[in-house]
Amino acid sequence: MPPRAAPRAPRDLSAAIGLTLLADACVLLSPLGGALRLPLGLALALLAPGYAIVAALFADDERPGATRLALAVAASAVVTPLCAVGVSLSPFALGPVPLAGALTAVTCLAVVAAARRRSADSAPSESGVPPGTAVASPDATDDRSRRALDAALVVLILLAAASVAHAALTPATAGASLSLTTGDGDAVAGGYPGENETLSVGVTNHGTGAATYTLVVQRQRVAAENATRVLARDEVRRETLTVPAGATRRRSSAVADGPGRTRVVYLLYGGGVPATPTASNADRETHVWID
Repeated sequence: MPPRAAPRAPRDLSAAIGLTLLADACVLLSPLGGALRLPLGLALALLAPGYAIVAALFADDERPGATRLALAVAASAVVTPLCAVGVSLSPFALGPVPLAGALTAVTCLAVVAAARRRSADSAPSESGVPPGTAVASPDATDDRSRRALDAALVVLILLAAASVAHAALTPATAGASLSLTTGDGDAVAGGYPGENETLSVGVTNHGTGAATYTLVVQRQRVAAENATRVLARDEVRRETLTVPAGATRRRSSAVADGPGRTRVVYLLYGGGVPATPTASNADRETHVWID
């Protein structure tokens, strides 16, 4: 009996693991800031886990690479929100590091499963087929595999579309609120506190799990005839707050007089902060006038 051929090296699976570990290293250690975090983070969230899962489910599929890539992206778009939900329900606050860890775990488990399936499929059968046994033709088997892959692709694309629509319609801070009070506990949002007043800004998490928010405080000078026209904005403070479910985190905020028509604006973000934070792109906003 001729020696068994060695299974082909899973180079694509090795590449998926390498990409995942590189993205993890960038999230944890990269000194380059957003230069590598964005592309590698997108690859980790929208490619690696889905590719590994598709490889595990369809180990013997011979579809073109573009089809497998589309299926991998669709699968990742389903897996990533599920991992985010799992992290938010765990003792860990939802953030880049816990989410990257969850995606890495899913990718590694799927890669192991895919490698085992490929190894098993590449091993030749040592038992003969009894005479008269009906054997499905390779074309029929391949056709069934392709139909199964098409069905899986449609299902995953629909699930991905539903996940994207849900994320688009549900703000990241849907369960959060901002409050502004004076030292006496009086609500003052939108009003005029006393001169050189120290306010208390509160971030309340109304969700069912711990959440991480970014609070940006700005001094804005606006046109006297139009309060929506911002003439100048200066960032006074930026802070990341992790708030347990049902809790409120408070921070003091000193309000000093300023030149012209000036207000202090508090902007809350549940995800990344845009390059130019404004009231229109914030998830939550409140302010007080100081002149």
